[in-house]
Amino acid sequence: MALLPTSKRISKEDVPGSPGWVAPLLAGINTFFLAIWDALSGNITFGENITCQIKEISFTTSEDYSIGDWVAVSFLKTLKTKAQAVVLLQILQDEETYTPVLEAVTVHNWLDVNGYIKIYYIPGLEDETTYTIRVLVF
Repeated sequence: MALLPTSKRISKEDVPGSPGWVAPLLAGINTFFLAIWDALSGNITFGENITCQIKEISFTTSEDYSIGDWVAVSFLKTLKTKAQAVVLLQILQDEETYTPVLEAVTVHNWLDVNGYIKIYYIPGLEDETTYTIRVLVF
């Protein structure tokens, strides 16, 4: 990858003898250059630059979750297009002490229905347990 240039701005002095309207034009160009510089120097984020939604949800599994009694966990989708993927970013078991969830590694069964994401199954969850999940929808 090429290195970013060391200069981030163009000043009126860089264009000697320029007319007066050049200064406002350079201000707009410099604003654009600074935004590009910031993005390309490691300050680019998913939420600001990729069409996606990050959602945190708390829910309790049913008493027969492990044998197929799955109740959909749903939330309003903010994307303007149909979702392509729902990725599990984090899952926590809600208790007094932190308990890692080792088996739940993916949102296994989900649908994009009428503007809502419906998650039906995440493997490895226990019956009658409250969880908080963070998912990325894109």
